[in-house]
Order: sequence, then C-alpha cells, then structure tokens
Amino acid sequence: MSAEDDALARIFSGARYRVRVPGRGSVPLRVQARLPQSLAAWLGAAAQPWSLVTAWNPGAARRPAADNRAAMRALRAALAQEGIALRLLPAQSGDGSGGWREAHLFVAGIARSRAVGLARRFGQRAVLYGIGGGRVRLAVLPVGRMDSMAAAPAQSPPR
Repeated sequence: MSAEDDALARIFSGARYRVRVPGRGSVPLRVQARLPQSLAAWLGAAAQPWSLVTAWNPGAARRPAADNRAAMRALRAALAQEGIALRLLPAQSGDGSGGWREAHLFVAGIARSRAVGLARRFGQRAVLYGIGGGRVRLAVLPVGRMDSMAAAPAQSPPR
C-alpha cells in the first residue's frame, strides 16, 4: 500500500459507521470489531457475505448533495442489475464532528469482489465488508484502479 493508502486506511478505520436495522434502530459498525448481534441476526445465515457501499463523494472529494443523491440512485440501479437476491439497509458514515457525512447501503448477499467492483465503478476509495457476524473488514482501493467517476484528491475524507 502507498503512504496515501495507509493514511486513508487510518481515516476510514476511524470513521463512524451506522446501519439502520428494522426494529433495532441505528447500530454502529467498527472496523476490526465483530458485526453487532442485531445486524448479524438480521443477516440470518452465518456465512452470508455483506458489504457497506456508497456512491457519495467519488474520489473522497466533496460533491453537491444533488450529485450524491443521483449517484446513490445509480448505485441502487446497479445493485438491482446484479441478478442475485440482495437485501439492503440504509446506513451512514461520518467523521464524528459533522464535517463529513455520507449515505451508504448495507448490502447483504454481495461478495467482496462484487462490492469492490461497484466501489471502483462509482469512484470510491474503500468499502467495508464481512461474512456473517464476523469482523468488519476494510478494503482500501488504490487510486489507479478506480473508474472514470473518480474525482480530484480528497478535500477532507471522514475521520
């Protein structure tokens, strides 16, 4: 990993992630921690792959809210075209100070490789992923491997 990728890994690892679980409210995700029990129960199958994906702020550069909403609609359409049974929950991340927030989708039933492919397609620098109630993992994507939606260098990625 490059020095920039190492720095982004630290920033993304320290971000605050929350997933809205039906009947349980908003539950936190923490990189390297086990998936919260309420979210693992919602997943059901112990070996169910999952990922946290977004289309907000490609290239870790701030975008207008309207652009971010349009990108998320495109991400939802791309997920619908995956042709496998996916279940989605709304999620969000932020830096804790309110200075950086992003909408995400918690996607049950998507393999890490497909999630990484979507992240690259939508210009993202990282995805969270895991299997069942296991540990939350972080995949940082090198800049050179991002797709055409990638933007200029980050203004202030989440902390």
